[in-house]
Amino acid sequence: MASYKQQLERAIQEKSLQQIIPANSPMIDQIARDAPAKINDLCQKWRLPKEVGADIARLGLYDIVLFVGKVVQEPFGGMYAEKAL
Repeated sequence: MASYKQQLERAIQEKSLQQIIPANSPMIDQIARDAPAKINDLCQKWRLPKEVGADIARLGLYDIVLFVGKVVQEPFGGMYAEKAL
């Protein structure tokens, strides 16, 4: 758990996420605590090397939104997705 916590704290510094995720946030501890089991499970299911799985733990710092549906081009270059999960 300690190594995952260090990786997450390093990622927060590298990506300048301190305003979103303050130091000593309980979210960091929660992700670091859950990461080993979830990463092992993911690596087994997807047949990934452990190193790749460890990198995936950093994604826990972000809210990820998947857009499903048709992407529509707006005038002046804007885009949006019609449906989102």
